[in-house]
Amino acid sequence: MVAPLHPATPPQLGPVDRLENDLRERLLSYLIGRYAAPTVLVDREGHPLHVVGPMEGLLHWPAGPTAELALPNLVPAAWRRDVQLALHRLLITQESAVRVPLPPIAERPAYVLEAARLEQGQDAYLIVSFGRPSSADTDGSGRPPPAPDEPYGLHEERLQSLIEALEHSQRQLQQVNEALSVTSEELEAANEELEASNEELEASNEELRTLNEELDRSLREQQQLNDLLHAVQESAGTALAVLDHERRLLRYNRTAQDMLVLREAQLGLPWAFDDRHFPWPGELVEHVAKGAPGPWQGQIELAQARYLVQLVPWQTHDARTGYVLSVTDLTELQSAEKARLELQSRLSALTEALHEAVLLFDPRNERLIYASHRYQDWFGPADATPTPPKLGAWIDAIASDERARVIDRWRDGTVPQWTQRYRVQTRDGGWRHLQERASRITASDGETSLIAASLLDVTEMVQLEQRERSAHARLQAVWDNPSVGIAVCDSSGVVIECNGALTLRLGATDAEVRGTRWIDWVDVDDRGGMQVQWRSLLSGRSPPPLEQRLHTREGAQRWTRQHLSLARHALGTGDLVVVLLENIEEAKLREQTIFRQANYDALTGLPNRSLYRDRLEQALLRAQRDGHPVYVMFCDLDGFKEVNDVHGHEMGDAVLVETASRIRRTLRPNDTIARFGGDEFVMLIDGAESPLVVERIADTVLHSLRQPFHVGDQTLRLSGSVGIAAHPSDGETPEELLRMADTAMYAAKNGGRDRMRFYSPQMESRTRRLAEIKAGLEQALAQGQFELHYQPLVTLPQRQVRGAEVLLRWRQPERGLVSPAEFIGVAESSGQIRRIGAWVLRETARAAMEAAARWGDDFRLSVNVSATQFGDSALREWLDEHGAALPHLTIEVTESVWMADSPSTLSWLQRVRERGALVALDDFGTGYSSLAYLLRTPVDELKIDKRFTDHVGTGGPSERIVTAVLEIAAALNARVVVEGVETAAQLAFLEPHAPLDVQGFHFARPMPWEAFARFVDASQAARP
Repeated sequence: MVAPLHPATPPQLGPVDRLENDLRERLLSYLIGRYAAPTVLVDREGHPLHVVGPMEGLLHWPAGPTAELALPNLVPAAWRRDVQLALHRLLITQESAVRVPLPPIAERPAYVLEAARLEQGQDAYLIVSFGRPSSADTDGSGRPPPAPDEPYGLHEERLQSLIEALEHSQRQLQQVNEALSVTSEELEAANEELEASNEELEASNEELRTLNEELDRSLREQQQLNDLLHAVQESAGTALAVLDHERRLLRYNRTAQDMLVLREAQLGLPWAFDDRHFPWPGELVEHVAKGAPGPWQGQIELAQARYLVQLVPWQTHDARTGYVLSVTDLTELQSAEKARLELQSRLSALTEALHEAVLLFDPRNERLIYASHRYQDWFGPADATPTPPKLGAWIDAIASDERARVIDRWRDGTVPQWTQRYRVQTRDGGWRHLQERASRITASDGETSLIAASLLDVTEMVQLEQRERSAHARLQAVWDNPSVGIAVCDSSGVVIECNGALTLRLGATDAEVRGTRWIDWVDVDDRGGMQVQWRSLLSGRSPPPLEQRLHTREGAQRWTRQHLSLARHALGTGDLVVVLLENIEEAKLREQTIFRQANYDALTGLPNRSLYRDRLEQALLRAQRDGHPVYVMFCDLDGFKEVNDVHGHEMGDAVLVETASRIRRTLRPNDTIARFGGDEFVMLIDGAESPLVVERIADTVLHSLRQPFHVGDQTLRLSGSVGIAAHPSDGETPEELLRMADTAMYAAKNGGRDRMRFYSPQMESRTRRLAEIKAGLEQALAQGQFELHYQPLVTLPQRQVRGAEVLLRWRQPERGLVSPAEFIGVAESSGQIRRIGAWVLRETARAAMEAAARWGDDFRLSVNVSATQFGDSALREWLDEHGAALPHLTIEVTESVWMADSPSTLSWLQRVRERGALVALDDFGTGYSSLAYLLRTPVDELKIDKRFTDHVGTGGPSERIVTAVLEIAAALNARVVVEGVETAAQLAFLEPHAPLDVQGFHFARPMPWEAFARFVDASQAARP
């Protein structure tokens, strides 16, 4: 049995009864704890109020201030839904007790939830017990007996409880919805009634609002009118008094109060014209007394005052009538008018005295209101009548190209004041410049905008300004000239002003230059000359320009030519010195360039012949004075011509530059090295103690030239030949020493090269011989001493003459025929070979045409073209001039020309082949042979040199070389020509290798044209 929640107050018990009651409560607590299931008392929300029995494992009490202590949240999660359903059924249904088996939890005994509703007054409480199943429901172990349908039954029971709860909730919701529907209909009806009432109230309010607004507007308008009337009365400078039809005073303003001595007490009383306060005219009094309807006006003239009196009748819409009486004090106006007339008189006198024309005009209507007499002088008579003339005369006089601008300024109302200039044409046809100063003013009507202007003749001023601008422009042009630096200094040399060209030249800012001493920017070595120039200027003389060096802020030097001029100040504030600095940097550079071009070699940078000669002359003068020896050393590169021929002039130039560098490093600091041209280098050894010193220097030079030259991807090996001449033993003059050193150099070259030789008199004879040959070649060219000889080319095995090689011969008048070996080398070294070769080509072309006409088109003449000739314009001109002879010619070139791989040379040879000529490679195998060049640029013929042919027929290696060349020619599809066939044994060796061509003394020597023609004719006549 559970005790009531709110028991009545227990009665007072005696000691025995209290003991018995205490024992009974203890027994009851023991029995409940021993036999009763764990029970919890909760309220309607499920919050626990009291707990009986152990709850370990049944309830979980969460921690935290916000924990939710509802019973479903305290039980295990597997029971939560069953506990919620049980509590819901007890609270919303008529059931007073429910029993729900709880789902089993692993490793825990089975439980059954038993709950009952307990009502206490208006409150409902729930008693929830967690009991064990009965013995009928268990198998003796505390767990229910196993049954296959237990899960299904338990689930069904839960579903049934859920369905009942949902049905009960649905019924309650339906009831609530029905009640809400009824309430909603009642509210809608009440809302409709309220809306109707509101509409009626809004209509009434709108009408009241409209009436109030109209009333307020009328009151405001009335108040505004009263305020306006009062303001008008008070602001008027006239005394005003309003009378009704019975002459009673209705209102007056403050001016009337003061002037007519009116008081507020007089309002509503009949008006009396009291002459004690104001001298009223009798006509006015009589007019009012008679009640005349019209207005009246008159003036009162006093000694010191003047008044205007006006009487105006008034009438309202409701037929009320009366008068408005006004009295205006004209005393001040009279004084102002008098003052105005006086001022106008003075103004007229002033404007007449001014040089300007003074105007007042209306620009909108082009109306001239006032004009002074100066205007009349310029544009015609001025008219100051009440209807002034238009501005046409003035506007028409304005220059047409400026008229629109002037008028636009007049009509631009946004500018109150302005000044402008323009040209006008005067009555005499001349043009004047006017300066217009004007202000915009408002006319007396308050609306018309007038212009008050003065016109000043500034023609002379404009001309002066133009002259000043022109002068300033010229000065500014000089000041801004980037090539002329200008500095303005005081007499002590302190810079006051400077232009941009000067600051740029000094590499400094304007502020860094101003205030400094000008002499501080000048080079120390040039300051003395500048001081002399400065003192000369201040003393009154005109010093000449001075070339000097300036130092920039960074320390760099700048060449300038300084001009000084003195500007004397008219006011005596101090003279100024104007420094004009002409930039002569380029001139100095040109001088240096000209000097360098005149004295230095452009390729190597060494002194040239001219500078060397000057230094040699100076050294000889010192030697004559001091008695010490001077040596001239002449050096020429060995094999340099082949470098140019094979590798081209660019590589040759690189070799020359490297040679100059090597020789320069071997010399002493006081020695001079120069390049005379080509591969000739000349040294000046000054002050050597003995010839041994010079010999050591020469050996060092030769040793440096023996080292390999690495140019690009090529490695070249050269040497040098050195000749030395000494002063005074070998010569006294520069010409003698240079000639002797050159002679010694040729002696070293002829002695085997790569060596040095001191000059000896025996060398002079060979040098003289070479000079004679060179002079003889010039004479031979001029006198036609050259002739051509022809050596037949014989075809094997037929042994027929198919052509000839053209050979040059020199028939010297005293000596007869001169061997080519004697003069060809000199001609090539001197450059004469170009002119000789051009003559040979022309004569060969003529002979080839004659041979083709005589012996057939297949007859060819072979002619050699020297490497020196390629690149000469004469070679190109010959090709264009003698193109018809090319099908009857074979052009022979050496291997050095072929290996040079010059694009221009190969292009010329290609043009020759395209036009019918053949190209033969002469002296094949004696130079820098390269089969790769033959594959890339094929030839038509290979000529085997005589040096191989000399040993053919003896069984030596030359035979194998010739055989190899024949195989190469066959592989290249080239014809072979064997030179130097002189014996039958040589011919016997070559005949089995036919077809090929041979030439040599075995068949015929070179012969003149007439003999050659007879030989060919005989050969062809003997042919079967």
